Amino acid sequence: MYKTIFEPHRACSDPVGEAGVPSSPSSSGRRPAATVVAVHLSGGSLSFAWSGDARIYFLLDGFRGPLLLLSEDHDERRACDGHGDRNLITACPGGIRDDKETGRLWGHLAIESMSGAARLRGLLLASDGAYEPHEDANHNLDGYLSR
Repeated sequence: MYKTIFEPHRACSDPVGEAGVPSSPSSSGRRPAATVVAVHLSGGSLSFAWSGDARIYFLLDGFRGPLLLLSEDHDERRACDGHGDRNLITACPGGIRDDKETGRLWGHLAIESMSGAARLRGLLLASDGAYEPHEDANHNLDGYLSR
């Protein structure tokens, strides 16, 4: 799953240069940007990868409590210890920086992934357009997963 979705984009990830200046605007003047999150669940094994500001939340089977956030946004807010611009994406498929360059500039890989055993009760995949309004209003996202 990881190689199929992400490897074609790995060598060109990160749409912004240092200080948030677009590295390679398109002919329309816009810099390339995308966000993606992918999940593979097989039996009790969970693998996921993300790039950009999409998030992966989950509920564990038998766990009573809030959704747990598995991913970290690829944005300036993360790179600047919560003080940067949450809308300035620091990595994404379709950008121009590889993992090494993205790590040097922003402190994270262009495409991150994790895997392990998990007994999930619920999974929520969301882009910033979906989670930010709820985050801003201090809504609990748990209610969006059926219990």
